[in-house]
Amino acid sequence: MRKICVLGILIVSACGAQPRAPTPAATAIDTGYRVTEAATPPGSIQPPGPQVNRPPAGLVSVAQLRHKPSKNAQKVVARGATLAQAGDHRRAAEEFERAVAADPELANAYCHLGVEYAQLGRLVEAEAELQRSLTLDPTSWVGTYDLALVLYQTGDLSGAERSVGRALELSHTDVQVHILRGLLLWPYAESRTEALEHLKYAARSSSEAKELLASLEGK
Repeated sequence: MRKICVLGILIVSACGAQPRAPTPAATAIDTGYRVTEAATPPGSIQPPGPQVNRPPAGLVSVAQLRHKPSKNAQKVVARGATLAQAGDHRRAAEEFERAVAADPELANAYCHLGVEYAQLGRLVEAEAELQRSLTLDPTSWVGTYDLALVLYQTGDLSGAERSVGRALELSHTDVQVHILRGLLLWPYAESRTEALEHLKYAARSSSEAKELLASLEGK
């Protein structure tokens, strides 16, 4: 998915600093990824699920406008998306593998493939495919958000915080991005105020966020 400097990240490891150990988790919401418990850092809060199948608020990136995928690749991506929505992640992944083979410049197909690999518990491959997607389309906040979720699942909290910060810069208003940002900030006393700001913003339009916020504040 990219190589752009990540700006405006307020917490965790700037240039080699060690990430802070999180305090015990307060609550959890469904990650959306069906991976093993061991993939989740002990004592951590579960983030919301992947967003790759939701169009990014009707916006089309410059990279997408510049690249015109073949009709065949588009049909394969559509088949994969249908299978993914039906919960058949193995066959969906196979379709997206065909899509990237047919069109190696199709960023969205790599993004879909990364999410399906994550759904199958293939997190190392998921991260690699999402990174490929961002290399082709650095301005995709959806892909950047999904990369943050995968990094969270692998235990790379520093990378997850950087990625979600970048996703927030790109999306500004997406509720799920604000939720994940708030959850990653919440365990640390020094960033609790900022975490509350993100979660309160999300709670204005999300019942999920409202319930989460009430649970956290009640601890």
